Amino acid sequence: MEVVQQLTSGVWGIASAIVLLGLCIFFHEAGHFLMAKWCRMRVDQFSLGFGPPIVGLTYGETYYAIRWIPLGGSVAIAGMEPGETDVDRGFHSRPRWMGALVILAGVTMNLVLAILLYAAVAHFQGLPVPGAPGNVVANVFPGSPASQVDLQKQDQIVAVDGSRHGLTLASVATGSPAAQAGLKTGDRIVQVGDDLVGAPVDLAARLAAPDGAEPQVAFFDSAAKDISSAVKVGKLPALSATVGRLSPEEATRVLGERLGLTFEPLAQADIVAYTSLRPTKTIVLTVSREDAEVQVPVTTEATEARIARVDARGRLESPIMTIGRIGIALTTPTESVPLAQAIRIGAIDSVNAVRLIVQTLQGLISGKIAATPGGPVSIIAMTYQQAQLGWPAVAGFGGFLSANLAVFNLLPIPPLDGFILLLLGFEAAIRRRIDARLERIVKVAGFVMLMGLFLILTSNDVANLIMHGTP
Repeated sequence: MEVVQQLTSGVWGIASAIVLLGLCIFFHEAGHFLMAKWCRMRVDQFSLGFGPPIVGLTYGETYYAIRWIPLGGSVAIAGMEPGETDVDRGFHSRPRWMGALVILAGVTMNLVLAILLYAAVAHFQGLPVPGAPGNVVANVFPGSPASQVDLQKQDQIVAVDGSRHGLTLASVATGSPAAQAGLKTGDRIVQVGDDLVGAPVDLAARLAAPDGAEPQVAFFDSAAKDISSAVKVGKLPALSATVGRLSPEEATRVLGERLGLTFEPLAQADIVAYTSLRPTKTIVLTVSREDAEVQVPVTTEATEARIARVDARGRLESPIMTIGRIGIALTTPTESVPLAQAIRIGAIDSVNAVRLIVQTLQGLISGKIAATPGGPVSIIAMTYQQAQLGWPAVAGFGGFLSANLAVFNLLPIPPLDGFILLLLGFEAAIRRRIDARLERIVKVAGFVMLMGLFLILTSNDVANLIMHGTP
């Protein structure tokens, strides 16, 4: 039965990736197509994919095709080629503001898709109940370590190896060493020196410095307005070596007494972090089941994945590391959301996704975030991973992917939409089309550059997939 479940999961994951990419491409190209038709331009071809057609037909004046390589699409509007100016119902025979609308329509439709996908998740899955725990077992994956032990759906994980608290700060005492280091309520400690930490007991052990040097602590600032400034660093006093041998309860108490820290109860992120830091180790989960607590030992399996951490320069990075996993999905109890409210939530989530993408680009440019390039193989792999968590995870990832494509297409790089908009603006300023030869050279150079980047990212993804099992 587990083999059947694993095969089914694999087929569902691959199908999800194909459908997701197809939806993003279709909505984008449909935006160009519909707006061109509205502006009474002649559309000669509407294609999904590249390469030879799998199937195609001519309806009216347009040839519609689905092609073999599902990594893009195109809408061939008459008169868009360099030098074409007097084409009947052509792109450049219409006012330039109409051309701008046609170009912006693709990006707009990607945002519409993002809103629809986020709204679908909110409406059909619901929103987390305020104050409800987020550490309820929603799924146990077939063949995983968790499937070999007494771990059941709806179990609530309340402790890991006796640790009942995570590393999100419930309070920071005024004037304490922690406050002097810049920590405040709501921040989350993630790293001491080069070592990631997953629980207060880890934090205490890493602060136990025999030489008395003040360890550097990295934490996420709860008040940060963008991702590039979310990572902060500070120094905490070293603790005695004996602190590294304390029990979880004693370590939590000592951190409160000596540093002025108290911690929030164990949350989903803490369970993931604690487990990830212990590959091939046996950990004991304390689960609440039917008003009783049950101890469930489980040995993690080692796998490789990208983990967020802070490098020596204080930049946020995500290198591939060996981590531990037990094979469960955690969830939070939810409550239903009316359709109108779900659409509003979808719009808000889409705006937040765009903001996050823009902030990430700014962080990459400023050097505050280390580049972790990924190509189409990464997208397929991430979709596959989300598919194992169920359709809401796939839809949420699809919303983020569609928003990502909207931002990417607005970059002023030929032959992306952003470059065409820039070109239209320049031509409006000089009141004529630019030289056809120059336009052709720029577009070909841009296309070659993008294809080169595509090949580099794809080869990098494939190499990581072979060596590490993940892009």
